[in-house]
Amino acid sequence: MIVRSAVSRAALVLGAFFGLAAILTGWPGEAPSEHAIATHAQVEMGLDADPTGNTATSLGTIQGCRVVTQGDQFEVDVYVKNVHDLLSWGAYLNYNGNVLILSAPGNNTQGNNSRFMFQQAQAVNNLYNGSDTLPDVDPPAFYDINAADQAVIAGGGDSGSGVLLRLRFSAAMSGFTSLSIAPIPLGGGGELKSWLKDSYGNLINDANADGNFDGPISSAGISVGGTCTDDDGDGVPNTGDNCPINYNPDQANHDLDGMGDACDGDDDGDGLIDTNEPGGCVFVPDCDYDLRSDGNLDPDLSGPIVAGPDNCVLVANPNQANNDGDALGDVCDPDDDNDTVPDTSDNCPFAANANQLNTDGKPDGGNACDDDDDNDGFSDTLEAHIGTDSLDLCANISGSNNESDDRWGADFDDSQVFNIGDINSFLFPLRADQTFNKFNHPVPDPQDPNIVRWDLQQSTSINIGDLNAINPALNIPTARPPMFNGQPAFARNCTVLPP
Repeated sequence: MIVRSAVSRAALVLGAFFGLAAILTGWPGEAPSEHAIATHAQVEMGLDADPTGNTATSLGTIQGCRVVTQGDQFEVDVYVKNVHDLLSWGAYLNYNGNVLILSAPGNNTQGNNSRFMFQQAQAVNNLYNGSDTLPDVDPPAFYDINAADQAVIAGGGDSGSGVLLRLRFSAAMSGFTSLSIAPIPLGGGGELKSWLKDSYGNLINDANADGNFDGPISSAGISVGGTCTDDDGDGVPNTGDNCPINYNPDQANHDLDGMGDACDGDDDGDGLIDTNEPGGCVFVPDCDYDLRSDGNLDPDLSGPIVAGPDNCVLVANPNQANNDGDALGDVCDPDDDNDTVPDTSDNCPFAANANQLNTDGKPDGGNACDDDDDNDGFSDTLEAHIGTDSLDLCANISGSNNESDDRWGADFDDSQVFNIGDINSFLFPLRADQTFNKFNHPVPDPQDPNIVRWDLQQSTSINIGDLNAINPALNIPTARPPMFNGQPAFARNCTVLPP
């Protein structure tokens, strides 16, 4: 709720602010292209907890911490050092709105423009104050402060060191709060930025062109009724330092978890520790942008990213498909069936078959993923019913490359021809138990383990319908066994068949 409020305010302010197109985006006849890439490495922004000795164009001793008493009113300066041709600037002030109440500057209509001191140093000044309206009601606060000098002289912006803005606070309750103008990350990868612009509309000291001032940026701390003990000497007292024994004056805290980046082993809050993050993913909780957290935590809580861990951190796979159940999802697993044969050469990449057996030699996959291993046109599942899936009664015929008995299926006496013996096999006395029900009794017939082969109609018994099923002359569609897709169970003798 706090972030949405901040973003909404920012959108309104920027809408008005970008109306100053000449200031923020450049002017007709702007300077040559070298201005667009110029950087000022020595430029510094920061907060001075005690403005004593500061003026619009000079700075006294910068104080990183200040002790005040509850009820006190006091001032803090936003300063800049070594700036060149400054015409506009903006930042988000981050502080604990329960501990401090901000009473100035307010926006352009709230009568505090005189507090924007650096721009006042010019002989001709027409300041636009784009800061948020006060009071600031969001604790902890993300208060937008920004200003632009509308009296534009190309190449003639402010230069030097001094105070950009003097803030006024009152101490509401005991405690400590850091004051920071460092870029503030938002859920979903957004960011509240800090920036400086010159009179040509170019960002100052933004070498990586991300829209953020590159720094350095110094924070400050206010202790209400406490102390300013600072064990790591970074200008932030222990009571408010997010890394009290790690020097981190900027108090950078990418995931806003209360622990600064300097001492946080998981800077993006995704549950995957920094040392295990792939390169470039330390500060990105969803590195492949598939809305699955890289680790086992939900970094944006109720936002669009859901807790992982993502089984392919660098390759988007929202469905997290993982055929072999190992640590890698299918889109990044080089062996999806974990059979030691790489997917690139595996004839069944999603069915384990280390032997790569491929009976029919066709490019339709190995036996493990081919439901017609002998390529006779009938699925292995259907042929398994009558026990012909593994037979090859034409193997002794030169040139044969398929199984005639599989295709025509009724050479029950294994003579390689269909004859009266095959018909008699339905009636022979040894088949007295012809009503044996393979489907209701899992134990094979002790007299013939393949008796199910005679049940061509897959009924509850072996009967005249099964006998008729093997006689193509009858042409009785209803008698043809379903495993042969309506073809007669037998049509010709075992001969060399086409591939």
